[in-house]
Amino acid sequence: MKREIFSSLRTGSILSVQGGFLLPTGDSKRGFGAGTAQFEPFAAFDQLFRENTFLQFEAGADLPFDTSVAPRSMFWRSTVGQAVAPDHMLGRLFSPMVEVLATRDFKPNASTDWDVLPEMQITISRRQHVRTGFGVREPFTNTASRTPQVLFYLLWDRADGKLWGGWR
Repeated sequence: MKREIFSSLRTGSILSVQGGFLLPTGDSKRGFGAGTAQFEPFAAFDQLFRENTFLQFEAGADLPFDTSVAPRSMFWRSTVGQAVAPDHMLGRLFSPMVEVLATRDFKPNASTDWDVLPEMQITISRRQHVRTGFGVREPFTNTASRTPQVLFYLLWDRADGKLWGGWR
């Protein structure tokens, strides 16, 4: 569930809070998922500047139901990017961005894992309601036990129309 706390079209700002349940669908032994269901609350602030440059900040926590399988942790994410479109922001939209991520377990003497994630998001429908994104998350600290990850996602903003509509 996600709720807008504040937004201003005039200033290009939005603040929201979200809470979600993450199901243990991955193989935690291979580094996919935590191995237990989790509750993930977080807050996000986004700022859009002139010429479609944007900043996003997020802070939250991963709260597993079974802490013997996965520890509780907190996270911070910050992204800077630029939306570019050849047709006055209509049609295909390209958004290169760089994200800095940090995670820290709620354990005594835990260290903070810092990562950098260069990525690209592209709208694949002319209506811009279906987007794909991809990037490579590279560990910056504690690199001995962590390897780079290739990430991919597909987003559909169903409030803007049916999945198969708005492609021409």
